Amino acid sequence: MLCEWNSAAAKRYQWTVAIEMAAYLLIVFGVSSFVHRHTPAGMELYLLSALPSIPIVGVLLAVGVYLRDEKDEYQRDVMVKCILWGTAGVLVLTTFLGFLHSFGWAGSAPPFLEFVTFWLLVGLAKLFHRLTDRPAAED
Repeated sequence: MLCEWNSAAAKRYQWTVAIEMAAYLLIVFGVSSFVHRHTPAGMELYLLSALPSIPIVGVLLAVGVYLRDEKDEYQRDVMVKCILWGTAGVLVLTTFLGFLHSFGWAGSAPPFLEFVTFWLLVGLAKLFHRLTDRPAAED
């Protein structure tokens, strides 16, 4: 595991995120299937497009609750730093994609790219932290 999940706050966080991610997958696949079959327009399309955002808000709320409830300051600090790395990576990605569009690229990225990239970068930051945060050897 990438970090220590021994606290009650961490276990609640994992459980909540697992439920939200399951909801996210169900909603994304369900809405995609519906949209491809029925080709909604107008307000219906806007509402259907907003549905996958709801579990994302739930995950972000779970992070906030975890940071509030985690008693171990070190674990909170690690999580905040990893979230900052994920945020920085997504800002770089969206800036890159924005410039591609402004310079004439007519393509599009998948709609879930930013969310997935964010959490992959958070995970990579946790892994990097775990590999490099070793206690100094005593002489």
